[in-house]
Amino acid sequence: MGQFSFNFGITDITPDEPVRLGGFANRVGLSGSVHRSLQSRCLVLKDNGKKVCIIVNDLLAVQPEIADDIQTRIARQSELAVPAVILCATHTHSAPSMEYGVSEANDHYINFASEQIIANACETILSDTSFKVGFIKTGTASCDISSARKLIVPESGPAYRVLEAEGLTDDRVKICRIVDENDSPQVTIFNYACHPVTLGHESTAVSPDYPGRAREVIEQADSGFALFLNGAAGDINPVKNEQTDLAVTDWQGERLGKAVLSARLRGYNGDIELKLKSRTIELPFRDSNITKEFIDSEVERKSKETTEFDRWQEHLENWKRQIYEMIDRKQVPSCLSVSATALKVGPTVFFFTQGEPYVKYQIELSQRFEQVELMCLGYTAGECSYIPTAESFADKGYETNQAYIFLNLPSPLTPKIEEIYLSQAGKLIKAVI
Repeated sequence: MGQFSFNFGITDITPDEPVRLGGFANRVGLSGSVHRSLQSRCLVLKDNGKKVCIIVNDLLAVQPEIADDIQTRIARQSELAVPAVILCATHTHSAPSMEYGVSEANDHYINFASEQIIANACETILSDTSFKVGFIKTGTASCDISSARKLIVPESGPAYRVLEAEGLTDDRVKICRIVDENDSPQVTIFNYACHPVTLGHESTAVSPDYPGRAREVIEQADSGFALFLNGAAGDINPVKNEQTDLAVTDWQGERLGKAVLSARLRGYNGDIELKLKSRTIELPFRDSNITKEFIDSEVERKSKETTEFDRWQEHLENWKRQIYEMIDRKQVPSCLSVSATALKVGPTVFFFTQGEPYVKYQIELSQRFEQVELMCLGYTAGECSYIPTAESFADKGYETNQAYIFLNLPSPLTPKIEEIYLSQAGKLIKAVI
């Protein structure tokens, strides 16, 4: 089998004081109990002296400027190129908000977590004597804990979210395992598309959500260091979601972990060469003439919308204030810039992207590139936006019509983005094959 070398490291990023958790606009209060510790997990791959560092954090998302700072500092201290430092989030909605100014405790947490992430990554990258020779095995399993989600907007009363039994999902769990010279599992990378929202806004528990238990199941079965990479989960929720029972969270994580263990893996005998390419995908906004008068009219119009949020008017006023400041600075973006990276490791291609793509994207890209083991991975390189499909704009749901307010974007996207995103993503993947 083709070989390379690898190293991995883990550090704890659990908050040591109550903080505001991210992920739910309706959540009230500070964090309470700790369900499971939050972790930053780092995997470094090396081939002919070239290193690539994949970092996965038990966080909802990281503000782009914070993500940029973390990546830049790691690259500088480890002498890697910045694109070779890939920063991902599991997207758990039970982790601290990583936005400065939310609270003093959160500001402290951001500094703490950043330092932990950087230190763990640099130690893993630079510990050359800890690297081991590895070989690749790949496979696919199936797991049934995900379901399509949709926002229902009634004529009266608050909007609410439901699961669509007939909606599009991807039950595949894609697996890339690194084994040693004795065929003993050392690292199990598993990719599955599902929002980590088994715990909802009424829960104040700090938790990695279902990925935490899934990793435990894999590691307790002696299948090596477990690295969960979330997929194109923008419109996918767990079948049991937004509740407060930690046992339900564990049950769903256990199902995923056992699915990974059930997979029959195939060895790879070809050469392993790390190939890395990055690019920025520019997605157009719906509106181009962003003025204060336009923002005023949008706030008035959107204040009449039926939403699921208790403080919708407050969120609109905050958005107005943020976009006003962009206008004053003459820094209103003309499009959404989405960073993307493709990494080929033997038979597997990892497609990392900012944002929350809908599941259709990973299904479509997997069909286009059947000749490789493709993993589509969202929640990379800092918070960005949902990346909906063209048809989803007709529903005028949260992801297409309201999320941009919380992300302080000047406008929603347009249905044109699907064709652009698929085209650009396809070119990037093709560049490493």
